[in-house]
Amino acid sequence: MSERMRKQRKPSRPSRASEWLTATRRRFFVGRLAELELFRQALSAKEPLFAVLHLFGPGGVGKTTLLRAYADLAAEHGRSVYWLDGRDIDPSPQGFSLALSHAIDPEAPPLSLSALTDLPPAVLILDTYERLTALDDWLRETFLPALPAHLLVVIAGRQPPAEPWRSDPAWRELARIVSLRNLRPEESRQLLTTLHVPAMLQEAVLNVAYGHPLALVLLADWVGLGATRAEEISLEHAPDVIRLLMERFVRDVPTAGHRRALEACALARVTSEALLVEVFGEEAAPALFAWLRGLSFIETGPEGIFPHDLVRDVLEADLRWRNPEAYRDLFRRVRRHHTRRFYHSSGPARQQAFSDLLYLQRHQPLMKPYYDWKAMGGAYHEPATSQDHPHLLAMVEQHEGADSARIAAYWLQRQPQAFVVYRGPGPQLLGFAANLLLDTVTPEDEQADPAVRRIWAFVRRYGPLRPGERIQIARFWMGRESLPDPADPQHDHSEHRDHLAHHPQPGLDVLLYRRPALLGGAVHLHQLLPRRRG
Repeated sequence: MSERMRKQRKPSRPSRASEWLTATRRRFFVGRLAELELFRQALSAKEPLFAVLHLFGPGGVGKTTLLRAYADLAAEHGRSVYWLDGRDIDPSPQGFSLALSHAIDPEAPPLSLSALTDLPPAVLILDTYERLTALDDWLRETFLPALPAHLLVVIAGRQPPAEPWRSDPAWRELARIVSLRNLRPEESRQLLTTLHVPAMLQEAVLNVAYGHPLALVLLADWVGLGATRAEEISLEHAPDVIRLLMERFVRDVPTAGHRRALEACALARVTSEALLVEVFGEEAAPALFAWLRGLSFIETGPEGIFPHDLVRDVLEADLRWRNPEAYRDLFRRVRRHHTRRFYHSSGPARQQAFSDLLYLQRHQPLMKPYYDWKAMGGAYHEPATSQDHPHLLAMVEQHEGADSARIAAYWLQRQPQAFVVYRGPGPQLLGFAANLLLDTVTPEDEQADPAVRRIWAFVRRYGPLRPGERIQIARFWMGRESLPDPADPQHDHSEHRDHLAHHPQPGLDVLLYRRPALLGGAVHLHQLLPRRRG
């Protein structure tokens, strides 16, 4: 092969730094296929599909990265690109017009509104739009209507568009509003592979970053500094990552009180205005709740509001590290609210309060190992049917032997309603639990079950049950493949919670564990709601 041909086959290299930057950014760009296709269609359409594309999402989610991809697409379609950043603009009509004029032609005088109609087909990008909220009405009512139809506007900011963007019938037709979310798992893995994160560590990074692009990049850099084991990858071990993410998330928090409200929202499973009243008082709570509700990384559900998982984890880890005493004080205030809810409610409301108390304990040393907090909700429980009984007995015999299976068979006859099964997407049972509820123990019970015999001896030793009291015993608790395991999402005590909701004052509440190592979690769980007798 001739030297000339070898030179011809060499891959071309960027001739300028800007080309090198563009090529590098494209190499690390993953996902956002729907957003790219929407923009590509808008560029190619003969008639405008919309006038404004409004993107919003939390800091670090990749808004500016997507805008750069939009700019590249616009250039490929022969469109000029005018890029404005809200951080660099005086938030006044005059300041905005001057910035736009400089973006179009630095040598030209400021453009008037009437001159905007002469602009060629182009794309106007407004980044960091949260810094231009004072101009939102003027831009929507005065500036944007003056633009020619062939000029496409892309707005990107942290906050959802103001209400008139959605309520005005004209803007509902002319604007497309897109909430920019985290990357999907497969996209996250693609990015981590590009960032040279070893495959054996990628799942651990995903469990921490939740697909947040900036978190993925920061954790990839941190892993590159020497993390070699999956268990080493956590926010607690990466304070620099926390710091940088915190800067993104709380950059626009107006006061220390607002930040405190954000931290309370991170601790609680779901935040209601009533919870904020407990922490901040009746006067401050309504405004704080309204502010939280408007944040781009706060979701709204039927029970209240809650932050994105990564935001929750970062806020909690930062507060525990930065100010442990403030963390403990906030923890106590939130716990007091949920405890009061538990003792002053019944039925489903009591169940929910117990779940909230349990969730609040997720970072406590004795509780953290025994639950897969992220996987909860992957199964549901319901009363066992007679068709389930052979499968339950087979599980018990497999894990605990024939003697235990005979005990389980006895209680299936004596209290079939005490048995609940866990089901998931597949046809096989995931596991089961049995919560016995006894107002007395018969000689037959004592003979059939040595555990119940010892429990009843304890009751006789310390005093009989009072009227209305009963013994609640979590007698069996296991999965199809194993005894209680911290990684099994179905082992969440939800069936035990239901018993507490409908029978809130048992005289004695007992959990039996085959594995002594799990006892710590059980003890700590029951310290949530201490029983007082006599």
